[in-house]
Amino acid sequence: PPPAKSPGAPNAERKLVRSFSASCIGPPPVSDAWSPASAVSSATRVDPAAFEAVEPLCMTSGTARFYRLQLDRGSAMAAGKPPDHFLGKDLAHAAGEVRFYESVARISRERCGGGLAKLLPFMLGYAGVLECRPSRHRGREQETVMLLVMQNLGEGCKAL
Repeated sequence: PPPAKSPGAPNAERKLVRSFSASCIGPPPVSDAWSPASAVSSATRVDPAAFEAVEPLCMTSGTARFYRLQLDRGSAMAAGKPPDHFLGKDLAHAAGEVRFYESVARISRERCGGGLAKLLPFMLGYAGVLECRPSRHRGREQETVMLLVMQNLGEGCKAL
């Protein structure tokens, strides 16, 4: 039989995760201290004036709604980017993702994360959270939404 592990000795994998979390992401989430609402309230904010149009895309069941974000060419955020560089994801169904993207942004800024930092070039770009009122859709006024602003993989494409 395999040797019994001491109940008080943490395994190497758990130590690595805790070390990475403490140095780059912050303390691991605690059910009383973390919530989607708190993650959104402390997130990087995106200026709504950076976009000239915010339009809902068709929605598939079971997923968060996505929005087409059209950059205003005169905004600082548009410098060197095509107008469809970003896509919005409705945080009403994806608020838990904010902590992940904020952590990735912090790792990128602080150049920490050890070997995990090598994965950053393969991740979607993240700009922050946008609170806005989408353009009229099917003749109806839209309610204010909170969107996760991320890189659009379909940038420049006519169809996917």
